[in-house]
Amino acid sequence: DRISPADYATTNAIAPFVSQLTPAHMERVSDDPDFQYLRALTERDEEIRANTHISLNRETRAQERAADQDLQLAIENARLTAKGEEPYEDYEELKKRRKEEELEDASGEDPMDDAMLRETGLILLDYIGLNQQVAMVEGEAVAAP
Repeated sequence: DRISPADYATTNAIAPFVSQLTPAHMERVSDDPDFQYLRALTERDEEIRANTHISLNRETRAQERAADQDLQLAIENARLTAKGEEPYEDYEELKKRRKEEELEDASGEDPMDDAMLRETGLILLDYIGLNQQVAMVEGEAVAAP
């Protein structure tokens, strides 16, 4: 038995709206602590990937590890402080909290706590609003004599 592939027409209906959606998105995420956090993590990852060598000296490796842990703590504490939450005292507290979060059931989380999901929803609402404006303009244009 074979199932025939579904026939569908591809469309890029959102392309005309991207230039209108982008400024609102950029304004929202520019000051958002969660997005600043994600940008900082991305920059850290890029720096790690750009590093083409690893020291074999044990002391140097320990210093690099400590510096990375300090950076992780600073990034996380900047996010917490910007959100009005209590920062971590040290890296061990951060590590412990991350482990606890891994063990927690993700199904009980509030979707609004997920910055990417929240922003995706806001972009969708912006798109729906623009799409309705276009539909109303087109509807008026069709109804006009």
